[in-house]
Amino acid sequence: MSGYPAKVEHLAFRADGRWMANACLGDITVWDFAKSPAGTVPAQGAAHDRHVTALAWQPGGDLLATGGADGRIVLWPSPRKRGRALAPLDVDDGEAAVARLSWSPDGAHLAVGRGDGTVELRGVAAP
Repeated sequence: MSGYPAKVEHLAFRADGRWMANACLGDITVWDFAKSPAGTVPAQGAAHDRHVTALAWQPGGDLLATGGADGRIVLWPSPRKRGRALAPLDVDDGEAAVARLSWSPDGAHLAVGRGDGTVELRGVAAP
């Protein structure tokens, strides 16, 4: 699990521990921990124009939320297999950079803290 072009800034495991997501610059990498990830190819995706500033897995769910310095919030599906490209389910552009993301305990809402001092609460439909 190496070869990133810069330091890894964010890490999060899905609630069941199978998938670990990390962010480096504007890219998302998701490693499969069903067995050791050593020597495997991760699932990867890119949907941010600037670096990723926050990421969080939906509690008990299959969605990964990422936020970026570009103001964008992206919802990703959990990978089904190693080494596959990740395609966003939803992309929402905002005006201010995303500073923090936090899911409600039931996974139905996503709180978004922005660099301009605002907080948004978004309803999230099941995929």
